Amino acid sequence: MKRSLKKIIPYTNAIICGDFNSHHSWWNSAVSDATAKKAIPLVNWLQQFQFDLISEPDNGTFHRSNLVRNSNIDLVFSTSNISQYMSWWKDEEYTTGSEHDMIFFSISKEDDILVQNPLYAYQYNFEKADWKKINEELLIEQNNEEFQWSLIKITEESLELEAEKLQKLIVKIVEKHIPKKKSYEKSKPWWSEKLTKLRKEMAKYRRKWKRNADSTAEDKYIDIRRQYYYEIKSAKSKCWNNFLENAKDKDIFKVFQYTKQNRIEKLPILQYQTENSHLKAITFNEKCDTFMKVLFIKPSSIKELIWINY
Repeated sequence: MKRSLKKIIPYTNAIICGDFNSHHSWWNSAVSDATAKKAIPLVNWLQQFQFDLISEPDNGTFHRSNLVRNSNIDLVFSTSNISQYMSWWKDEEYTTGSEHDMIFFSISKEDDILVQNPLYAYQYNFEKADWKKINEELLIEQNNEEFQWSLIKITEESLELEAEKLQKLIVKIVEKHIPKKKSYEKSKPWWSEKLTKLRKEMAKYRRKWKRNADSTAEDKYIDIRRQYYYEIKSAKSKCWNNFLENAKDKDIFKVFQYTKQNRIEKLPILQYQTENSHLKAITFNEKCDTFMKVLFIKPSSIKELIWINY
């Protein structure tokens, strides 16, 4: 591997994926230093050309009955300049018929990067928020040295540091005074006892198939899985139709809340005007430059007044 990697020079925008059959703490924290030795040439090469790991660490992709834990050897890497556009996932609905899971990854367009909506990522219960205590805590914490404004010179780095201070303050207070929503059975009104039984049966036959390479168990697992996902789809559809048919008053607004996008643009494309033209800021660096130009305009220079004749 070491000799082969020396001959490979990747493109500036590159994605590398496959069954690496290599073990390293970068993608599997349980791997010891002794076991990771064979992967060092690969890791050094990836770091030399600034590759990022896109796969989820410690998420096993290879299953065999004699393994203590599932092995994570099917990996996806991309060069750092495009890693922000990459996403990775597994879907147990698809099977390869082998001991490997099927891996999916995608790359977004530069002007269409979506991130998790923070309102849905953390699911805070704003109805139970104690806004009075939040306001009181904000006034108290403004005298805390950790969060005090200490901007001396306006630069991108200094503004970023101040923004991080504000973020830490907000997160600290929100975590303290706004409880998170808890998921329980009634969170899924379409769930049923039948689905619970099917899920248990599906998990049982999947374990049997993966551990013993049992083809009969695999066929049974595929049949139950097909039935399980069909029942989920039917239950969701029936529950949603019943909700729409019986929705009254404030329930109408819940429809909008339920259909709102869970993923949003990290920062929308900015449009601004200079003296002679209309411009757009698309990339992160362009947006930083735009904020600096528009929000922090240089003051006009004035000639020093001569007061002799006054």
